[in-house]
Amino acid sequence: MKRWFAFILDRVGPLDIAVGLVIVVAIGRLIERPIAGVEAPITSDTVLLACFGITALICVFRLALGLIQYALRFGSGSLGVARTVLDEAIRMKVAVVFMALLLVIVPILPFVISGDEPLRYRVQSFLSYSLMLTSVLLSLMTIFLACGTLSNEITDKQIFITAVKPISRGAYLAGKWLGIVMLDAVLLTVAGAAIYGFTTFYLAQLPPADMLDAQALRDEVLVARVASRPDPKIPLEDRVWMMVEQLEKENPGAIEQLGRETAMELGMMGAQRGKLMEWGRTLAHNQYADQVLKQWKSVGPMRTEVYVFDELKPLITEWQAKVQAWNDAKAAAESSGQPAPPLPQREFIQLRYKIKTSKNVPDNQIIMGVAYNGQRRMIKMTTGSAQIITLPVDFISDEGVLEIAWHNPLPTNPTVTFSGSDGMELLYKVDSFGPNFLRTMLAMWIKLAFLAMLGLMAATFLGFPVACLLALLIYGAAVTSPFLTDSLRSFGNKPEDTFGAIEMVMKYIASGVTTLVSKYADYPATSQVVDGRLFSWGSTGSCLLWIGLVWTGLIGSLGWLIFRRRELARVQV
Repeated sequence: MKRWFAFILDRVGPLDIAVGLVIVVAIGRLIERPIAGVEAPITSDTVLLACFGITALICVFRLALGLIQYALRFGSGSLGVARTVLDEAIRMKVAVVFMALLLVIVPILPFVISGDEPLRYRVQSFLSYSLMLTSVLLSLMTIFLACGTLSNEITDKQIFITAVKPISRGAYLAGKWLGIVMLDAVLLTVAGAAIYGFTTFYLAQLPPADMLDAQALRDEVLVARVASRPDPKIPLEDRVWMMVEQLEKENPGAIEQLGRETAMELGMMGAQRGKLMEWGRTLAHNQYADQVLKQWKSVGPMRTEVYVFDELKPLITEWQAKVQAWNDAKAAAESSGQPAPPLPQREFIQLRYKIKTSKNVPDNQIIMGVAYNGQRRMIKMTTGSAQIITLPVDFISDEGVLEIAWHNPLPTNPTVTFSGSDGMELLYKVDSFGPNFLRTMLAMWIKLAFLAMLGLMAATFLGFPVACLLALLIYGAAVTSPFLTDSLRSFGNKPEDTFGAIEMVMKYIASGVTTLVSKYADYPATSQVVDGRLFSWGSTGSCLLWIGLVWTGLIGSLGWLIFRRRELARVQV
């Protein structure tokens, strides 16, 4: 026991604890009222908590890092190299700066977010800023550390000492990668625990603005939800063929003419009329398909459109089971003379929509009618921004279906369109916040493991500055690949002149690079957890497969091949 206590003091450091306690007590005593000019309610209590959080995170980090270093001291080969990387990390100024920023800023963030906002927005802001900060700082630290730990050893000729030892270059690279990944795991665990703790045990316990704010925090933020997309009440394919049949009934010559156009393209002008009519119906179907889809997503003046959400049977079944269990418990309590049990907490789902209008409307707002579960109401919809209607779960029918009817009530209203793939969706809970947050941290760690291997690969044949530049360019392209893909669609489309031809070549090169790294942005775990959406184990496994195994494996193999063939020293006789 004494040995472990001495080990903890040695790793954490009595000075760390003493300085941390002095800072906590001194600042807590000095500040007795809110600081003027700061929106957040910073008082002596909040400063005390922030200082305590900073001290605790530093101590826990140093203790965890010391435990890993102690465990690796008995290893050799790759494990020995990993331990030297950990020792080097706490001596490298660049890495220490990023680690210090992370361990200091995360505990401060909960107390500098504006206290004037509803609680759900404060929690979302903290999650967004803290997770983004953690991801960016650890990504940059990983790249700089990975590039520096190898390129500096080669430049300073320290690698000559390792080269004479019985360890292969592949095992040497693996040890470097393992050390960086273990450091990332420690930092991510400490930062993740702090973010989760401040979210659930501090921010979530603050008084909400009202009952709706408390409900939104519980059902829209600290939760893991999935989205269900609507289907038309009449299948779109049936609508298309109905329009084709109507056209054929009213103007059969138009169908035949469309068939002749197809015959001309196929070079079969001698086709019989029956074949021409068949080709004409197919061409009319293809022309009407896009039109019907756009009509279904739009609600014109004086029109009503019905959207059907099905596959909700598990939700209503689970709720009905809870109600039945409460009824049984109530009946048993009444028969035994006991007080009735409390009612089960009512569960809710969220109808999220985002609209645009065919013309500008005053204040970007328009009056629309909506009906669900037999209830009708008029609501004011804002264009260009997502809005949410909260509905009780028991609005779903016993068959697991919820119908939403939108009505455009005024002839002077513009056409309202539900924009984008997520123009209208139904969100409902399938998991809790904790497991969803854990999967987010795992996905972040997998991406950091890839960046560690990327930095090492770049350092196998480049110096420190150029290796960092290459790794940062690839990282930037990977993170911004969705934006770059959209931007490149309108770039380099005029190859008539020399400048346009150069733009087109640049577009193809950039498109190729963006396509290669686009998988990195396919796992937006951070935005999912901030928005209260599920980042599933399937997504985590897919991230592990593609980024953790395929990408990291390919980059590692390339780095090993380059490093294996690189001449580190020339033998002179």
